Amino acid sequence: MKGTKSAIRYAKALIELADENGSLNEVSNDITQLKLVCDENRDLVAFLNSPIIDRHKKISILEEAFSSFNEVSTKFMRLITKNKRENILPAIADSFVRLLQEKKGIVPVKITASYPISEETKNDIISKLPQDKGITYDVSVDINKALIGGFIVRMGDKQIDASISGRLNNLKLAFNAQ
Repeated sequence: MKGTKSAIRYAKALIELADENGSLNEVSNDITQLKLVCDENRDLVAFLNSPIIDRHKKISILEEAFSSFNEVSTKFMRLITKNKRENILPAIADSFVRLLQEKKGIVPVKITASYPISEETKNDIISKLPQDKGITYDVSVDINKALIGGFIVRMGDKQIDASISGRLNNLKLAFNAQ
């Protein structure tokens, strides 16, 4: 993603600033809302990326659109836009949410299954993951019929593929290698 290193630096700085000001929860809510709006609204992302729109106009529109934001969040968006970095605001929001989860010991886990899984099955899968002290798993479940059966667990940069389609692909690769 464009500007990822910069986005991480900005996100870290915002977390530190909000923590120092005692407004981390409010800023977290604001940035999470910004992330959701950017994820759902491609027009906003195009607006932020547009070199044609004057940055003062961008600032006024952002302040109006997010008028309920905390003062720290608003000043941060204003500063980013004044520095002509508004195009990485979505990446900053993504990095902020991820870094804050890491700071709180929350690890996102995505389970992709071929059919809806029960709460018992979900808990059984989670029980197989490392149970380090202070770690909480934030589990989301997606359905993908193309898996045929089984599931895939993604946690950070690790993946466990226990799907039938994954096993079939491994067999195909093994036969082609011979």
